[in-house]
Amino acid sequence: MRLHEAYKLIKKELEAAGIEEFESDSGLIISEVTKKSVLATKLTPFEELSKAEEEKLFEIIKRRRKREPLQFILGYAYFMGLKLPVRKEDDTLIPRFDTEVLCEAVLNELKKEERVLDLCTGSGCILLAIAKNKGISYGAGCDISEKAILAAKRNAELFSLSDRCHFFCGDLYEALPEGTEPFDIIVSNPPYIRERDMENLMPEVKLFEPERALYGGEDGICFYRRIISDSGKFLKPGGGLFLEIGMDEGKEVSDLLREAQFSDIRIIKDLNSLDRVVMSKKRM
Repeated sequence: MRLHEAYKLIKKELEAAGIEEFESDSGLIISEVTKKSVLATKLTPFEELSKAEEEKLFEIIKRRRKREPLQFILGYAYFMGLKLPVRKEDDTLIPRFDTEVLCEAVLNELKKEERVLDLCTGSGCILLAIAKNKGISYGAGCDISEKAILAAKRNAELFSLSDRCHFFCGDLYEALPEGTEPFDIIVSNPPYIRERDMENLMPEVKLFEPERALYGGEDGICFYRRIISDSGKFLKPGGGLFLEIGMDEGKEVSDLLREAQFSDIRIIKDLNSLDRVVMSKKRM
């Protein structure tokens, strides 16, 4: 089988399975099979796949047709320039491009040598991306999942950030060691899917990603209430609170911040012009 034939086969099989990303997935799958860049495979359409490469190709197609996320099949995902290992057994969400909007918002406000807290850290991708791109003095990531914390610690070691990024298992702020000093910035991408929306999630999400990393309570904002109301002694006066939100949760989260006396509240949209991040500051 030649490369151009492989491209056509993947697109046909994935489109038939109802996968909207069949176009982009085809390039990533060919790249993984041949161990060449997507561009390189496009430039050599008549190159023949080896028997081993064909077998690997069919195995990936088989798994992807069952709606298994391609990132789990490949074993990695790119996020803010980092190639992060991802495994279903790590009990974490797959890092997504939309969350880069949250990281960029933090990086635009962050000064060097500041302290950053990442709640519901999962794989640690947010905290690690921030630390890799800016010289924070100390980073803490908290998650209720022990498996997620182990994955985050491995990722910190992978990117040589274990000296600045530390991960703790527990329920939000309760995970932090006693006596932890306040932070300059608190960031979080918490679970925010409403109860009524859980059944309508894409199969890739519903069947393969951890439910407790998605479910935000009946109204979707239970974690925001707790993060905002309990932030008092953990966020410095004038410190920033940055929250990723569902596309229709901007007003509700902003209202919670106003009630808690936060200032400079602003909603940031993603590349699809959907509300994605609410940023604010604790009053001095």
